[in-house]
Amino acid sequence: MLTCSCVPARGDSLLSRTASYEPTSPLDTPALSDKTSPGNIIITPDEFYPAACALATFHNMDGTPTTIVNLSWIEQTYTPAPPPSYLGYANRIIPRLFVHRYDYQRARTIISFLRDTSCFTNGTYLTLFGNGKYIPPSYYIYSQGRVMTSLGIIPLPSFYNNIVASDFFYTSPNYDFIPEYKVGRLPVATVEEAWAVVQKIINWKQNVNWEWFKNVYVAGDQPNLLEEINLNGSYVGEMIACDAINKEYFTDMDVTKLFWTDGLFTKAHILDVLEEGNAGFFYMMAHGYVDRWGTYKENDPFIYADDLFALPEKNNIPIVVSVACMCGAYETDLAMPYALRHGTRSLGEAVIISEGAGIAYIGTTRATLGSPLIYLDQGQVVITKERGIAGMLTYLFAAYRNGIHTLGDLMDQAILTYLDQNTFPVQPEKDNSFVVLMSFVLLGDPALEIPHYTQTNPDKFLLPHITPNDPEGYTNEEYSRPWYYTNTKISLSIVTDSPAITIKRIDIPTETVVERVVLNASQNNTFTYSFTSETPTQYLIRAELIDAKETWFYLTTVPQ
Repeated sequence: MLTCSCVPARGDSLLSRTASYEPTSPLDTPALSDKTSPGNIIITPDEFYPAACALATFHNMDGTPTTIVNLSWIEQTYTPAPPPSYLGYANRIIPRLFVHRYDYQRARTIISFLRDTSCFTNGTYLTLFGNGKYIPPSYYIYSQGRVMTSLGIIPLPSFYNNIVASDFFYTSPNYDFIPEYKVGRLPVATVEEAWAVVQKIINWKQNVNWEWFKNVYVAGDQPNLLEEINLNGSYVGEMIACDAINKEYFTDMDVTKLFWTDGLFTKAHILDVLEEGNAGFFYMMAHGYVDRWGTYKENDPFIYADDLFALPEKNNIPIVVSVACMCGAYETDLAMPYALRHGTRSLGEAVIISEGAGIAYIGTTRATLGSPLIYLDQGQVVITKERGIAGMLTYLFAAYRNGIHTLGDLMDQAILTYLDQNTFPVQPEKDNSFVVLMSFVLLGDPALEIPHYTQTNPDKFLLPHITPNDPEGYTNEEYSRPWYYTNTKISLSIVTDSPAITIKRIDIPTETVVERVVLNASQNNTFTYSFTSETPTQYLIRAELIDAKETWFYLTTVPQ
């Protein structure tokens, strides 16, 4: 094991490349059992050791005891652990055919080291300093039952999604679904990238403050989530974002919506927001394909990793959190999808390696489904649960709202809640919930402390409740809703204590916002919204409060 004793003299840069950073022989270091349990472990290949030492020094000076462990020492000291019992690289031909240069022995040897609980206590932060070439995934799960989907015109080969790159067995090296380590990965591929990412982390921490971190951007499109929701006009990306807002996970923070229905879910708007910075979280609900997010309905409908690499350097950058499939991949040099635009870097890697996109990326390494579980109460949407990756990220924001303030702790609490709220079948490899757990990844520094959630007791208002006045009846179809005749007055009563509400009425078949109106000064906390429809159609009416919460309501008009 290589420990870091390279504290610089006062006034020296943490990134001064001096001879003091040269690693010593692992045979000259004391036995692991002689060491005090650290709060943070950095596992690094020898070539990244100097940069890892600078990162360790930063954390030690910031109050988090940190130890560096070189891969060469691990491989000299430990023997490989047995393989996990789940179907995957150890016993399936497909992963072995399509995954190249995967160092499965190294992965299991790292797991053996992590099982050495005589040295480290549960709850230790674990930083994997390197991409999949240097620190391989803990395992490749073979997920049965995955389907071929698509992003725009690009077909997605099912075998790529079936081979799930996972760091979860570093999180739980005993294979027991109980997290022992709080894992994050810095997916650097070169010595230059290693130094740059460490400098970026240090600069971010020295400059971050609540005044800009409290700004949150939520971006949502209308993804086709296969069988997840069969409700026309569900706008599931926006629905997921609104659910987090409605649960008050962003109360005391300033929320800006980049929504499809407002014409703001575009490549230009999203890149402008990322270029500007000044945000704590950027929450992206979109389809993804390894190196891109999809925005659709544009001449250039994709945001590529290359676009993020082109953003200017700055320190006021967000934590990027996304449901987008595959964008958290960190091992495209091992399992290479054939449709990458340029090179082999994923969008998640671009976030953390770029100079100005983000300080961390939280998402999944492969395709995972996720959407709300809902029903309609006389037309009003009621969300009972967020499923899949949407649920996992909901739990992450809940953890931040409840006072957790390091990236690794946020991940840990999200995983624990996810395990508590989901059940797994006897053959979990066939289950989407299991794939979400295996695929969930933090590309970032798990020991990085982010600003504490600051409560200022702002005005909070009751989520609107919408009641249809005198409908002709209710449809008998799934997601039943009230219906009215065309050319007759349609009236809705909206109860909330907000001083004003904004109504957005959407014609679902044409995906058109046909009316926006602000209603002020209700009587007895009740607003009335009325309109007449000349054509038979389906409408989504959304009532938004001044604190960004929304209620969604569906109705139908039919000819007389």
